[in-house]
Amino acid sequence: GEFRTLYQVPVLGGTPKELLEGIDNSLTFSPDGKQIAFFRRSITEGDREDALMIANADGAGERKLARRGSTERFH
Repeated sequence: GEFRTLYQVPVLGGTPKELLEGIDNSLTFSPDGKQIAFFRRSITEGDREDALMIANADGAGERKLARRGSTERFH
């Protein structure tokens, strides 16, 4: 699949700021809008890993909540 990059775009114009890259699916915000959850897929030396990631809404503090190996997938 095609990986996506999340940008923050100022409402009144200006330069977009890259927040996160390598997003493998749609993302969602926490109810308070302070965090983002998304999936990321990485392939290293033929091994695939799918990961459920979380980050602050500004893209900082990215961390892995859960992972699945080559033979497993999130559904």
